[in-house]
Amino acid sequence: MPPITYRNGGLGLTVAPGGGGNALQTAANALSANQWTKFDTGNTSWANSQIMEPPGGTQLGYSVAEFANNASWDHVNHRMMFFGGNHQNAGATIYWNGFLKYDAGTDTWTNTIGNTGEIGQNVELHAYNQNTTDDAGVHYFLQYASSVIYYTSDYGATWSNMDSGAGNLAWGTAGQSGQALVWFPDRGSLLRIDGDYGISEWIKNTNTWSYIANTNNTQSAYPGVPNCTFESHYSNWACYNPDQQAVYFGGTNAMWKMDKLGNFTSKTASPNKIYIDGTCLVASHPTTGANKLVSLVGGTGQTTNNGLAYSIMTYDCVGNSWSTAGAGTTGTNSGTGAPPLMGINGQGQNSLFDCLICPIFEYGVLMFPRFDYTGIGTTYDGSVYLWKPA
Repeated sequence: MPPITYRNGGLGLTVAPGGGGNALQTAANALSANQWTKFDTGNTSWANSQIMEPPGGTQLGYSVAEFANNASWDHVNHRMMFFGGNHQNAGATIYWNGFLKYDAGTDTWTNTIGNTGEIGQNVELHAYNQNTTDDAGVHYFLQYASSVIYYTSDYGATWSNMDSGAGNLAWGTAGQSGQALVWFPDRGSLLRIDGDYGISEWIKNTNTWSYIANTNNTQSAYPGVPNCTFESHYSNWACYNPDQQAVYFGGTNAMWKMDKLGNFTSKTASPNKIYIDGTCLVASHPTTGANKLVSLVGGTGQTTNNGLAYSIMTYDCVGNSWSTAGAGTTGTNSGTGAPPLMGINGQGQNSLFDCLICPIFEYGVLMFPRFDYTGIGTTYDGSVYLWKPA
């Protein structure tokens, strides 16, 4: 297969699919448009999703993907990476965190603990939309309710950190829970999007932070930057769209676009509230030229189909409009039912809790690692799903 340009222009990369026909590439190539498949069959390292439990912990039945939206893909080394932690649920007397990874070259899942003193245990580290990977394969994680960003360039063997508060002139080290962190390849930068404390940008080449937009609590605090308002300061989301060479972001229904020149534009609001707390998943469409975003929405009050409540929405970046998408098909599903990751055991029919979304542009699919258990500490029944949206 020839190299695929998954980012258009700017500081984008042209990459060859990894492994010369690895299991992930083979499974993705076998999918037709709008088709789903299970990708974990026979993979012992996945262990029916038990690998998503925090390593070193004793709280069986809790996962690192609680209160989270996105994992990110390393397009250089062909790896999925995600750092997160469990909630202090009933019976869980301590927070446990872990760095979940999938290596396409070896078709192997692992989950490791961060270094003591850098990403320590018993610190609440819900991930929300706070994982991203740059074009050199460096992975970044924004700590929960903080301005501290941890990063690793060696697949989690060592971690370092930096404080994005240096670029936040208004609030310093403050941080709302449920922020968004996203790599902007065309600008060579990280964006930290906080619904309360503004938007800051780190330029990697110069190692400099700057404050580039106000949000809810900082409206007009700095007249020289735009004001981006959200319905909710909590549970923000962001994703890079390679077709538009732009980052889309928002909170609940509100949505904004930042282009590669740094211009901010308010876009058509989502008809469904997008909460990155286990209710919704949102990402860019993984097919080059699609010019779309995809949002899976769970929770009550959504469209009911075959008794399972869910909604799949797509956003047309060119037409600036939202529409309802079909559920898609599996090998045994005619396409009239809910997506296979909805309504599985343990988590309820309409839940997206303990589930991550990861766009893989060079293979044209979305990956969904899905934790599930039928009884705490007893039976694990989660799967990894691939979907090639139309």
